[in-house]
Amino acid sequence: MEEMKRGDVGQGLHECHQFLSEASSADITWLAQAVGRFHDVICSPVTVDHNHSFRSRHFHHGELWGIAYLRLCRWLYSGVTSSAMSHCSNLIVKFADDTVVVGLISDNDERAYLEEIKHLENWCQENNLLLNVSKTKELIVDCSKKQERHYQPVRISGTMVERVDRFRYLGVHISQDLSWSRHTSSLAKKARQRLYHLRRLRDFRLPSKVLRNFYTCTIESILTGNITVWFGNSTKQDRQALQRVVRSAERITHTELPDLQTIYYKRCQTKARKIVKDPTHPNNILFSLLRSGRRFRSLKTKTERLKRSFFPQAIRALNQGN
Repeated sequence: MEEMKRGDVGQGLHECHQFLSEASSADITWLAQAVGRFHDVICSPVTVDHNHSFRSRHFHHGELWGIAYLRLCRWLYSGVTSSAMSHCSNLIVKFADDTVVVGLISDNDERAYLEEIKHLENWCQENNLLLNVSKTKELIVDCSKKQERHYQPVRISGTMVERVDRFRYLGVHISQDLSWSRHTSSLAKKARQRLYHLRRLRDFRLPSKVLRNFYTCTIESILTGNITVWFGNSTKQDRQALQRVVRSAERITHTELPDLQTIYYKRCQTKARKIVKDPTHPNNILFSLLRSGRRFRSLKTKTERLKRSFFPQAIRALNQGN
């Protein structure tokens, strides 16, 4: 699965994201060719030497024996794509087998971004990895008030990438206008479906503690998934729609449940503290203490969208908690 997202973050500036998932044309051939490169990825010689004796041609219950091990090897092997950047204005971030290519475009100059895609395509070909172009989507986010702009089409292996207005990535619906209405409506729909099971447990006269635990595991986990990403910029109507699900669960369980605003506030605090404690985190520099040493310096924001995003909200939550 591959997806591209190109976003305008200001006048003359665009931010581009390309989400990729590598796949090999032949696992057995690929594994044999990858053994020599594992010395650069894996430190343990025992693990590297184990690849030579790996019996990948054995079958078990109709499936290729060791497919999980092959996936682990591919994940380690393809992880070096994070160091394959050709431009300093681009960034490659990897999550499991999905790769995100982020590019900052200035003055409507897309050459660095397009060259990065071409460079990554060549890198995959040289390392026996295939890009599934049929599953590649391009999402353009333009927040400027100017007239509609014309963007260069993106091609991979001679095939034009399809352009869409929304895409679901890692469970989050990303829209070209950076609104979260579609995402919140999807969460509310899934959560309401699970209220039926909560009612059935109530009919069986289970204790309120059990009902609350069931709600936390199956309903609250859906409503709060990636909440630090989208909740800050969600509309009042979207939040009310989600909160109605929480109130319905309160009536079923006969207990008081935490509201989403409180959960969002605590999640921001927890995530911000982890970033502050990790000096190697790329966003650690955003959390700088004032001379007093007790409060963090607030970030300057020119737009309401940036003000309600995670980092300004996280710093505000840390300062209120101190």
